[in-house]
Amino acid sequence: VTGILALATDVTHQVRARKTLEANQAEREGLLAELQSASQAKDEFLAMLGHELRTPLAPIRSALDDAAAEENDAWRDRLLAGAVATFDLYRAALG
Repeated sequence: VTGILALATDVTHQVRARKTLEANQAEREGLLAELQSASQAKDEFLAMLGHELRTPLAPIRSALDDAAAEENDAWRDRLLAGAVATFDLYRAALG
């Protein structure tokens, strides 16, 4: 052996950069999970809201359909009055 060659490379910057990237990736994954959870909760809420809104409106729609087909003016007026009263009840309940 006639000589020894030693090389040293400072990799501190690369190690810090890798750790920063890993931390950012972990944070991004956490935020993505939160967004997906919020999106699912929104979808479930909208589905429930749509159902709840359609359910009380069904009797009103039915009364209006019956009134439109009714030839007897007195009975049609009674059906329409019932639909209006039902609508007013729902509106009052919803504030």
